[in-house]
Amino acid sequence: MKILQVAPYYYPYIGGQERYVRSLARALAARGHEVKVLTSNFPKSKNREVMDSIEVRRFKPLCKPLNNPISPALFFHIVRECKGFDVIHCHNEHAALSLYSAWAKSRLKIPLIITCHGQLRFDHLIKDLFERVYSKTIGSMLLKRADKVIVISQSDKKYICSLGVPVENIEVIPNGIDPSYFNDNMRSNVNEELNFKGKKVILFVGPLIKRKGPQVLVQAIPFVVKEYSNLLFVFVGTGNFKREVEKLSKLLHVENYTKFLGYVPKEKLYSLYKRCEILVLPSFSEALSYTILDAFMFSKPVISTQIPCISDYLSETAILTPPGDYKSLAKAILQLLDEPNMAKEYGRKGRELIETSLRWDLVVDRIEAVYTDVLRK
Repeated sequence: MKILQVAPYYYPYIGGQERYVRSLARALAARGHEVKVLTSNFPKSKNREVMDSIEVRRFKPLCKPLNNPISPALFFHIVRECKGFDVIHCHNEHAALSLYSAWAKSRLKIPLIITCHGQLRFDHLIKDLFERVYSKTIGSMLLKRADKVIVISQSDKKYICSLGVPVENIEVIPNGIDPSYFNDNMRSNVNEELNFKGKKVILFVGPLIKRKGPQVLVQAIPFVVKEYSNLLFVFVGTGNFKREVEKLSKLLHVENYTKFLGYVPKEKLYSLYKRCEILVLPSFSEALSYTILDAFMFSKPVISTQIPCISDYLSETAILTPPGDYKSLAKAILQLLDEPNMAKEYGRKGRELIETSLRWDLVVDRIEAVYTDVLRK
């Protein structure tokens, strides 16, 4: 089968969606399919290269409003790039590249599949209003043109149905995790490198943007350190909100309890997961985050938020608090610190969820079945 993957960004861009698309492309190529990726050229890389036995074609974005790359060159070349493929699989219905793909489908009569990577919320009045208007107009039109829409959770399925997409055209397939992503030979002595001095680590991993809620975790810190003074809250990631979060930690006089590492390589992140007591991801919107799945791989307890998708999968395997409620978040952190056996049990259940339901090979099996189904029809 010749499969075209279309995504706003691709490796070396670092993010959960990008990791998903790369893992899928590699798995499909390993199963004997011919795979090509169309994406934006950000960060600047080769315009065309073969990576992991996959042809990657990148086009320079003219601009990136709301982190959405607009590439006029790709628009003018999309039909040519799509010719000869059996299936177009597009990621993220909010991306301009999805609109390009829908146009190519109409020209070439190639089946189009769109994966929706979670409901998008910004915790910002104007941005959230724009997203709602887009979803009910352009987004709805785009999803109705797809032969199949893949969503991560039942909550997402219900939402996509509300936009007018026929229920029979929607498949619920969760994110999965590939154990081979982790390598036991990778070692990094974070205790020495980061001078932890025996402190217990509470870990946040992800872009430092408002939607991910790092500010909520910082607001919770004063309540936690009143009870436990031997803690260090470690933030891994970069983003346009990083400076504001650092300022907030100083305003609340908890800068001595925080460490902002920015981007860290995989081997160091591997060690941080092993070293931490708890992973905290207080997002306002989220798909089934790889940050959480990675923590589960290390049998670590997770605290996240009561939002669609997260609630669907993790109500029994993680502690979930209301988004933006830093006092509830502080209570959840203290609860796991007070009750180490409970923390260990949450970590065990998370690892069990990975092994029984969220293995990457099971996910790829189901996506292949979707390709086969649309081609048969």
